[in-house]
Amino acid sequence: MLNNPSPRGDFTPADHGMVAWSYDPAVIASNALIPAGGTLNVVKLKLTGPTLITAVLMICSNPGATLTAGQNFAMVFDETGAQIGVTADQATAWQSTGNKDMPLTAPVTARGPFVTVGLYAVGSTLPGFRMSIASSAVGNVNLATASSRFGTANTGLTTTPPATLGTITAPGLPWWVGLR
Repeated sequence: MLNNPSPRGDFTPADHGMVAWSYDPAVIASNALIPAGGTLNVVKLKLTGPTLITAVLMICSNPGATLTAGQNFAMVFDETGAQIGVTADQATAWQSTGNKDMPLTAPVTARGPFVTVGLYAVGSTLPGFRMSIASSAVGNVNLATASSRFGTANTGLTTTPPATLGTITAPGLPWWVGLR
């Protein structure tokens, strides 16, 4: 029997072997390229309690080309905006399509109730990832800009992922992100 505490019978992250996601992957309907190199794209995910996180998951739909080695990362920030986990460089992985299961360099425990996943790329052709067809305006409805679920933050990023999350600005793209 599946672990499904949803009263409506919706699938949950646990049903897919994950601890959190931005939304059910069954509603993924589109894709987009990362719009600007070196800009942190952010997605807020809700946790149900203290959660061990070992990896960030995304689906690459358009491969990047000539991505700059050492300048393509995904990371996790806690509720205070402090970086608590980061992947190794994804320059090679993001130059092909498919499911991207990106292990953190070390597992982390997030206290919640939210974490923010950030990703950025640098190269001649930036990769594209799967997302809902809805605009970020729909995902951010009735939220203050600084509390957006989808947005952008730090800019000018290269070899060192930010230790703290900058001010979130909206809109951002409604990327599908999962955590394992």
